[in-house]
Amino acid sequence: MNQNNNDRTKKTNKNKPLVPPSSLQSENSRALRKPKKGHCYQGRIVLGTLDPEGNGVETTFYDAHEYGNGKTVDEFDSCSEEGSTEMIPRGGHTETVSLAPTASTSSASLSPRQRPMSCQAIWQAPLPPPTPPSELPERFLRAGKGNVDEGWRRYRATLQWRKEMGIDTILRRPNPRFALIKQHYLHYFHMRGKNNEPCFYEIPAKTNLKALREGGVSVEDLLQHYAMIVEYQWQIVERSDSAKSLYIIDLQGIRFGDFMGDVMDFVKRASAFCNQHYPERAGTVYIINVPSWFKMIWSVVKPWVDPVTLEKIHILRGAEEIRQTMQQRIALEHLPPEYGGTSMPLGQSPEEVELWARMEHNNRLALCTSGDDAEKLRVCGGRGQCRFCSMQLARSY
Repeated sequence: MNQNNNDRTKKTNKNKPLVPPSSLQSENSRALRKPKKGHCYQGRIVLGTLDPEGNGVETTFYDAHEYGNGKTVDEFDSCSEEGSTEMIPRGGHTETVSLAPTASTSSASLSPRQRPMSCQAIWQAPLPPPTPPSELPERFLRAGKGNVDEGWRRYRATLQWRKEMGIDTILRRPNPRFALIKQHYLHYFHMRGKNNEPCFYEIPAKTNLKALREGGVSVEDLLQHYAMIVEYQWQIVERSDSAKSLYIIDLQGIRFGDFMGDVMDFVKRASAFCNQHYPERAGTVYIINVPSWFKMIWSVVKPWVDPVTLEKIHILRGAEEIRQTMQQRIALEHLPPEYGGTSMPLGQSPEEVELWARMEHNNRLALCTSGDDAEKLRVCGGRGQCRFCSMQLARSY
């Protein structure tokens, strides 16, 4: 190839951004975006050879699940320079593929690791949930205070509840009012405690039931949403079956009337199914910024709370007591700035970003025409199974 051709090839690489064909475009397909010169990022490798402008300048992507060195390597560091793209398995071998085809190189002469794959991926339905264990899970035995019969009763009741409510598929179902609920009922996952517990914050005083009703959200809808949130915590945020949470309830600005009507109905029913079907999950509960009249409300709420859980609840008053107590359990860099920490604000944690992305994916997938796998493939970023569809539940109980 002469110098002029080389110059044209470099110019094409430099001036024409790598934009996937419309059939593969998705904000979820991060690996399809061309990185800046010399910039490295980490991400999953997807399928296809892309030449959007038809100028003979291509970037080849490999499927590490099917091709590779026999190891379960599915993530790479990808570095782009003008004229080449490197696919670097983490801690492994570096391979460089020319962006411009040459006469001496053909697909047949490449190794399976180097050989380009077809872009014709096939959309695959999400994986089924795992089979519940035939043995009694330890959490239910502890919830039954060591009584095996009581443990089995609770376990069977939970399996039946999950079946009736469709809990095993709730993280894959659409939630068209998700953004509305998050806007008017403030609750957030936010980082970890010092013992690696997932932290969950709730601010009931800022719940706007009127706006939720006007948006078509009923108490039943709110309970379904809350069940999805609890599943997200124990299937995605924390997958261990023995883990427990740090739960912070901020009552700043709460009014006496906020504990009446639908609010109390929601709190009562949400507490009931959490106690019954997610036993031994409450680690420490902080109720902070409580008003002077809270003792009267607490006397009403306490009977709904499991006695073991009651021992884990701490009521904190005053900014100094709240700050000191919370920093004993949560590192400053994991504490949100709303409570004196140095992490990102509530609502911007990695857990929240992932939750929003998952719900957007589900909502977009639900809008696809039934049986139109090509449309579903676009939603999933051109992959047969994106990370949301391929997610395997940690458990079915």
